[in-house]
Amino acid sequence: MTVPPPTRDGELNYYVNPQASSTRWYSSSRTVVFVNGMLNSPSDHVESALALSLLQMCRVAGIYNLSRVSNPRAWATARAVVEDLAQCLADKFQWDSHGADRLAVNLNSWFQANFGSTGRSVQYVEGWLARNPPALTLFRYIRSRPNRPLTIFAHSQGNLITSNALTALSLLSPAALGYLTVNSYASPSVFWPAGFTHHSYAYTLDLVPLVAGFGNSLTLRTSTIGGLGGVASHGFENYRRDDPTFVVNQFRWGALRMTISLDESGLANALVAMAQNMPRIYNIFVRLDEVHNSDVDDVALLYIQRIRRRPDILAAVRAHDALRRLLIRSLDEDWTTSAEYAAIAVLEE
Repeated sequence: MTVPPPTRDGELNYYVNPQASSTRWYSSSRTVVFVNGMLNSPSDHVESALALSLLQMCRVAGIYNLSRVSNPRAWATARAVVEDLAQCLADKFQWDSHGADRLAVNLNSWFQANFGSTGRSVQYVEGWLARNPPALTLFRYIRSRPNRPLTIFAHSQGNLITSNALTALSLLSPAALGYLTVNSYASPSVFWPAGFTHHSYAYTLDLVPLVAGFGNSLTLRTSTIGGLGGVASHGFENYRRDDPTFVVNQFRWGALRMTISLDESGLANALVAMAQNMPRIYNIFVRLDEVHNSDVDDVALLYIQRIRRRPDILAAVRAHDALRRLLIRSLDEDWTTSAEYAAIAVLEE
């Protein structure tokens, strides 16, 4: 069923890419969250959510961060830019510009937990988040799924929204963050609470993480690749398209197109964690084969050795003919070790 574009700020809808759901690689039991950035029209939001559904091979819970940019008149678009920038600044300084907010919420939470209703503490926090509805929606969505793993994808301003929602959650229940994984794309957010798994991705010269994020695209904790400067490469579609490069570079050290070292074991573990999402895994191995040919056989060997203990993933690899052939070719190139012959035999069973 086609979901109409969102109309309200903070509106939550579920999106399934029909191309993804028609394949055997689609996971009907998994849902990820997407929060879009500034200057995204409702149709932009839907397009990004559906693209993410195809990348992740699962359903996407899209939380819409509203912008007036959909209005075609030039003056209205200019107003949208001003409004969205103002909102970004407010998001950026909501929790972390000073310690008073954190102290007040902590004291209120402690008081309510020991002397009154804990519900009052939640209302107190929600009252502050309500200034930007997507943050409140995300906060409530996470709390509606207690003690369940959840992966969030945030683009641009969506990171500020996510950071605020997670900060609010940490003030009330720090342990709840342990179930969360956040994938940040082009993040301007500098402050995040501790306790969750965080992956950051950015084009080196994307002005949003570079300037607004005070150098996020230059830190070692961010997986970066080249790209056009300014905001030319800032769109979510660019980040989604270059997913294989970002994943590989997360485990790569180097500069100026030269790789000094690659954490082959870490990359193999990340590929196993992608479970039966064979289209994504295949694209990552294609990237390795094209750009890191000296490492692709080692990663392939480690990957196959790990999935031998995961019959569900091994069966999926055997069923994806292009991936299976690429892995066998990578293992069989040049001098082949006994371990590589054994891995090839596993794939050919």
